[in-house]
Amino acid sequence: MKMCKILLIMMFATTASASSTELIRKEVIKTAYLDLELKEFSLPKSLRGNGGALVKSDSSGFIVVSSDGQFLRVDIADGAVVQSEFLPSIKQLMNPEGLKKSKRYTYQETPPRAHDLIYENGVYYVSFDRYISSGDYVNFNIAKFSVGDKGWSLIYSTSPLDAAHYTLGNGGKMVVRGERLYFTVGDYSLNESQNPNSPWGKILYLEMKPPFAPNLYSLGHRNPQGLIVMADGRLLSTEHGPQGGDEINVIEAGNNYGWPWESYGTKYGSHAEYRDDLGVPPTNSLFKPPLYAFVPSVALSQVIQITKFHKRWDGNLLIGTLKAKSLFHVRLRGDGVQFAEPIYIGSRIRDLKQFDDSSIYLLTDTPTLIELKKSRSN
Repeated sequence: MKMCKILLIMMFATTASASSTELIRKEVIKTAYLDLELKEFSLPKSLRGNGGALVKSDSSGFIVVSSDGQFLRVDIADGAVVQSEFLPSIKQLMNPEGLKKSKRYTYQETPPRAHDLIYENGVYYVSFDRYISSGDYVNFNIAKFSVGDKGWSLIYSTSPLDAAHYTLGNGGKMVVRGERLYFTVGDYSLNESQNPNSPWGKILYLEMKPPFAPNLYSLGHRNPQGLIVMADGRLLSTEHGPQGGDEINVIEAGNNYGWPWESYGTKYGSHAEYRDDLGVPPTNSLFKPPLYAFVPSVALSQVIQITKFHKRWDGNLLIGTLKAKSLFHVRLRGDGVQFAEPIYIGSRIRDLKQFDDSSIYLLTDTPTLIELKKSRSN
């Protein structure tokens, strides 16, 4: 795996251009059990957009995919030096400009965006929306890339999306467990989450070899924005509710998580429950309740499980948020949550990763990269 990473760096070193980032904020953040030193670095403003992800590339940096499908490497060991065009761009494949010509395009539309980037056994996987001009539709996709490939290869695409707003409610997080690639697909306000023959509002998996056939793992989801495999092997997701009711869920094969019939959220602009207009739930429906729900909504994004960072944090969850612009430090015990501690950061947190025993990094929509380290005062 290390050799693949070294080869990849050498492969793109001749085409990537490097630039230094600017340290724009430095402060100490106090939490219940430790103080954190925060440093925030600017990223190129051309990357701005509500999407993107980061993945650790080696011992000194990250690879970031921007919302619009550009890939860059951030070398944190050299003071956050940025190498652009580090991997082949998928921007043209996503076709954001084409969407603006769609007969269904509205001012509320978000351009097709990249959702997640992971690296496993010498292969990169990226999830993203794609606008197809010839059919005037959007779909959700996963592509892979490894050393020696000429470009990204699609390994999964949904059917054409028929929704009022093409690119809202996407999901798109990925994780590998064993020989399977698990991923989330949002419901795009289609109310298809209970239809087992539809990809919308599901957690699915691909066997990581051709023909990469999709398989249903769980249903009844709204917009799962986070997905991890925990140390004990369980699959855990974080999910957007509507107006409230953001959820932490332990995901098990075949479970139905209830959306849209079960939710702690309400309809936007009112106190009405979604199920008020839905009629009778599916027959023989047994909905799995969330491990924890946030009321009001904080707009949960990615989640990680902390390891070897601090004795009062280790084993706990750290969850990013968009609306609340905060982290939530969550302690699990068995099948319950003991507490959810808010830690205000001040930016929409799109993705987060623990880098080593002493540092955690956050990718924001601004776009910036935030470094969190244990304060020397602890």
